[in-house]
Amino acid sequence: MQLNAKLDVDMVALQAEDEVTCLLTLTAPVPEALVDRPGETLIVVVDRSGSMAGERLQSVRTALHTLADRLKPHDTFGVVVFDHEAVVQVPARPMADHHLPTVHSLIEAIQAGGTTDLSAGYLLGLSEARRHPSPTGASLILLSDGQANQGITDPAQLGDLAAQARADQVTTTTIGIGDGYDETLLAELATRGSGR
Repeated sequence: MQLNAKLDVDMVALQAEDEVTCLLTLTAPVPEALVDRPGETLIVVVDRSGSMAGERLQSVRTALHTLADRLKPHDTFGVVVFDHEAVVQVPARPMADHHLPTVHSLIEAIQAGGTTDLSAGYLLGLSEARRHPSPTGASLILLSDGQANQGITDPAQLGDLAAQARADQVTTTTIGIGDGYDETLLAELATRGSGR
């Protein structure tokens, strides 16, 4: 195991009260069984609504950069962003067909603004996942800090979409960013989508 820690500042005044953020990265050795694993399809759906401005969105961009660097050439990767509308930010394709510096530029260009139409982002992400499945299906990861306030907002309806996607071999995992996200909605998507 390897543990790395990175602080958001280089120095803190000795006798001044301050807040420091620390990013911890834990890297486990890769089991031999996974070294030659088949390619996977991963679509990340990112909330870029106004409430994601600042540290929240920067944390998401940092995670996306790290993810893109770690994927194998035969893995398919794409990013969908949403606020009041959904847009394909990084078109889904095998990493071997992506130009990695362009992927990083597209990730860095994600900016916050607008309201939260989570369903628009989720549906577009599902569309991308279904267009590029691997032999084992596809995984969709939804990152959001807020509550859906446009489009489909009912957790049961969104859960039905996740269950239907799971029947099509697309799993849905959700990650709540910050405090105050709709835990019920995100849990419904993950549970019905067989994710986490």
